[in-house]
Parts: sequence; C-alpha cells; structure tokens
Amino acid sequence: MNEGIGAQANLRVYQRRIARAYDALVRPRQFAEGDLVLKAAAHLMKGKSASQFAATWEGPFVVKEANENGYYRLSEPDSEVLPAPVNAKWLKAYHP
Repeated sequence: MNEGIGAQANLRVYQRRIARAYDALVRPRQFAEGDLVLKAAAHLMKGKSASQFAATWEGPFVVKEANENGYYRLSEPDSEVLPAPVNAKWLKAYHP
C-alpha cells in the first residue's frame, strides 16, 4: 500500500515540475481591439504541408473583437469582418 502513495506523490512532484517548465517558456498572447496581427496560413492551421514557397502568415488584420477565452474576430484593415473567430495561438503581432 505504501508504494502506491509514494508513486502518487512522485507523480504530483513531476507534474508540478513540468508545469513550471512549460509556464516559464510559454508567453500568453493577448491582443487588444485595434491591434494589427498576422494570421497563420490556412494550411498550417489544418496541419497540412504546402509548397516550400507558400506563405506561412497572412495579413495584416485588425482585431475587431477580443474575447476573454482567447478567440479574436479579425477584419481586413479597410473592410469587413472575417466570418470565424481565430484562436490566439494562430496569431502574432504585426510590426510595420
């Protein structure tokens, strides 16, 4: 019985260590309304490969709506809103 308790304690220690290492490397991406962003190309979001000359980023786009859950509604700088929200993991800041 004591072996099970020791294994559970070791597992919790291991999980905490992995979580700290992950949190140290990952920077949450947060954008505000009006920010300019680039969006990952559709083939990247679908996990498919493309020609080596295919663009990996599209844009720039303007953030029209920022949700607390990490999804953003984008639009072209001069026109309409894109139909589907985009997760922050597929966006990066655009610096002209």
